[in-house]
Amino acid sequence: MKSKLPSLAFAFLTAIISGISIFVNKFAVGIIQPPVTFTFSKNILAGLILIAIIIFSKKYRLLSRYTFKNFLQLFLVGLIGGSIPFYLYFTGLQQTSAINAAIIHKTLALWIILYTLIIRKEKLHPMIYISFATIISANFIVGGFSGFKFNTAEIMILAATILWSVENIISKNILNHIDPTILAASRLFIGSIILFPFTSPAKTPQSFTPTHIAIYLSTVIFLVLYNLSWYHALKRLSVSTASVILTLSTLITNVLSSVFITHNFSSLANFQTTLFLAGALLLITHYLKENQSKDLNTSSVQNSNL
Repeated sequence: MKSKLPSLAFAFLTAIISGISIFVNKFAVGIIQPPVTFTFSKNILAGLILIAIIIFSKKYRLLSRYTFKNFLQLFLVGLIGGSIPFYLYFTGLQQTSAINAAIIHKTLALWIILYTLIIRKEKLHPMIYISFATIISANFIVGGFSGFKFNTAEIMILAATILWSVENIISKNILNHIDPTILAASRLFIGSIILFPFTSPAKTPQSFTPTHIAIYLSTVIFLVLYNLSWYHALKRLSVSTASVILTLSTLITNVLSSVFITHNFSSLANFQTTLFLAGALLLITHYLKENQSKDLNTSSVQNSNL
C-alpha cells in the first residue's frame, strides 16, 4: 500500500511555514509603511520569484495547453485571492488588535466546511468536525483576547477571510488541470497588479539597516514557500482537510513567541499546545484510516477482476 503521508505533509509544511511567516511579519510590518504598500511590495517580488521558477523549470511550456477559460480562472484567483482580501485584511488590521485578526482569520476552515455541507451537500466524517473544534478552540486560549468588537475593522477582516476561502475552493477545482506553481505565481503577480492602485508612497525607517533588509526578504521567501506548499497540498487533499490543518499555524507562532520573546511557557500555553496536538493527531489518524480503507477497497476490486 502506498503511503499517504507525503500528501498530508504538504499541508503540515504549509502550517509550519505560515506560523513562522506570521511571527516574522510581526517584525517586518513596520519596515515599510503603510501596510498595504508593504503587502504589495513583498507580494510582487514573491510573484516574480515564482515566475522565475516557472521559466527555469520550463513549466511555462504548459501555458500553451491552457484554454481561455483556464486563463480566466487564473485571473479570478488573482482577483479574489491575491488582491481584494489583502487590502481588506491589512486595512482592518490597522484598526484592530492582531489577536482578534488572527482568530477571525482562523475561521477560514469553517467557511470551507459550510460550503462543503450547504452548497456541495457533501457529508464530512465526524472526526473532521471534532479535530477542527479542538484546534479552533485552542486559538481562543490566548492571552489578550477580550472578545470581538464587531466593528468595521473586524468585518473587513472577516470579509477577507471569506474571500480567501472562496479562492481556495476555486483553486481546488482548477488544480486538476493547472500546475500549482503557475497558480501560485498568478495569484501573487496578478493580485499585486490589481492591488497597486490602493498603495501609497512607501515610508521606511530613517536608518534602513541590513537587518531590515534581511527581515523583509525573509517575508518574501516565506511567502513563496507558503504558496508553493499550499497549492501542492490543495492538489492532493480535500480543501476541508487542508484548511483545518492550516489552522495549526497558530501553534508554531506561539511556540516561536515563547522561545524568542516571552521566554516563558505558561500553563495556559501548554494547555493550548496540547489541544493543538490533539486536534492534529485526530486528523492524521482519521486521514490514514480513511485512505487505508480506500486502498483496501481498490485492491479488492482489482483482485475480483483478475
